[in-house]
This record gives sequence, structure tokens and C-alpha cells, in this order.
Amino acid sequence: MNQLNRGEPHYWQRVLSGMISACNERSWHHAIVSPSLGVTDENTSPEKAIAPHLDWERCAGIIVMGAFPHTVLQRLSQTGRPIILVDHQEPLLNCDTISHDNLEAGITVARYLLSMNCRRIGLITDDGRAASFAQRKIGIELALNHFHVDTSRTTSFREWNIPYENGEWVNQLATTIQNMPDDERPDAWIGVNDDIALQWMHKLQEMGISTPKDCLVIGIDNVHSAVTSSPPLTTVNLCKEELGQRAVEALQRRIERPGTPKETVMLSTTLIPRESA
Repeated sequence: MNQLNRGEPHYWQRVLSGMISACNERSWHHAIVSPSLGVTDENTSPEKAIAPHLDWERCAGIIVMGAFPHTVLQRLSQTGRPIILVDHQEPLLNCDTISHDNLEAGITVARYLLSMNCRRIGLITDDGRAASFAQRKIGIELALNHFHVDTSRTTSFREWNIPYENGEWVNQLATTIQNMPDDERPDAWIGVNDDIALQWMHKLQEMGISTPKDCLVIGIDNVHSAVTSSPPLTTVNLCKEELGQRAVEALQRRIERPGTPKETVMLSTTLIPRESA
């Protein structure tokens, strides 16, 4: 698990909770390690390079939570243990993958906004941050381009790519929107995750733009704060605890059936309509 994700409460801690629960059900022990992103020393054994203090003789398998560079994943594979990737895909690595169906999540939010007769849809995302963000964007574009059956109406789509980790993006985007003519501003906003959607909805309110009266806002994740925001945020639910549980199930299957073809499992998503859209 990436060290940066270990304290993240809304997503990775919930995935981890599901994984630990599934381990406990099987009376499996677990150890959480955070491999260095710069593991490159070929003279060191992969076990020592990844986790020098781990008792590798008792390690039955590895679950990789989140994104790691290909070099790190290669060293993990050199340990000879079965590997399960969670919320990350690496086609050059022969291992099982457990993810949310982010493409479906993007299609869902876009089709929902189309059903609400939105004409100008804006997406706020960070292209370089996560593969899941890119997959959600593809789903949105797919829905707008191929599932828009009402040919009598024209729906425009615009993307704003922001530096998500930099909190200044909110004020910078607000300045851009304030300088736009009213008839060009989106009447619906998609945050590529709930945190972005919530930050932007609150900023819109500061600017005197009401949700849902003046525009709709929708996110993806269904974090706890989505239901307590004002107004409560419409979102797409991702089954975080189940993601961790399913990863342990996949690891058990791989241990018991080591020669079977690798699998990619996508957990389906669910729209949660609330008052923001």
C-alpha cells in the first residue's frame, strides 16, 4: 500500500477495512508494507528490496492496493508469490485485477444528467492522477457521444483539467467561470470524484450560484460527507469495503488454482440520487 494512501479515510481505509475483515474470516494474518517507489537495486533480492523485515517464508500472497510503478510491480512478481492488483491495471504483469467499473460510473452520471435535460455539461478532473479518473472520463464521453438519443437537442461537453492535490484549483476555476458568459457556463457539473464535486459545489454557492436551482452537481464515490453536505450530493456508489473483500477472495482462488487464466473483476456501481442533481 502506498504510504500516501495509508491515512486516506474516504477510500483506501475503507478498502483496507474490507480486506482485513476478509482475512480475519479466513484466520489469515496480514502485514501492511509500503515499498519504496524507487526500488531499482538489482543486486538485492526482491524480498529484501520490497520489505526487508517481512517474514517471507510465511507470505502466501500479495495484494497491491493502488498504483505503483511498473518497476516495483516487477520486483513483487519476482518473489514468486501470487499477486492481486486492487484499483490498478498493469497489462504487462500476469496477475489478477480487482477494480470498480469506472467506465460504468462515467456512463451512469452522464446518462443521468442527459435524463435531467442538461444542455451544457462540465467535467472537473485531473488527467494525470489516476487511471480510474481517465476511465470515468471515457465513460462520460461514451455516453454523451453514443447514448444521446434525443437528436433534437444539442448537448455540449467541456473538460477542466485541474491539479487536484493543489487546493488553489478551486479559486482558479472560479475566476475562469466568472469571466464566462452566462449562456456558456455549464448547467451541470461532474466532479470526477466526490471530493472535487463537494469542493466545487461549495465554491459555486460562495459565488452566488445555487445548487440545484442554477446548476446541477454530481460526483462519483459516495463518501460519507456526500450525504451530509448542503444540499446532499448526488453521486455514484463505489463498493469500497467489498473491493477489499473481493481482493482476498481472488487471492485465495489464485493460491488454490495457480494455473488458471488471470481474471479482471469489475464491481458494478450504483447511482445515488440526492438533492444536488
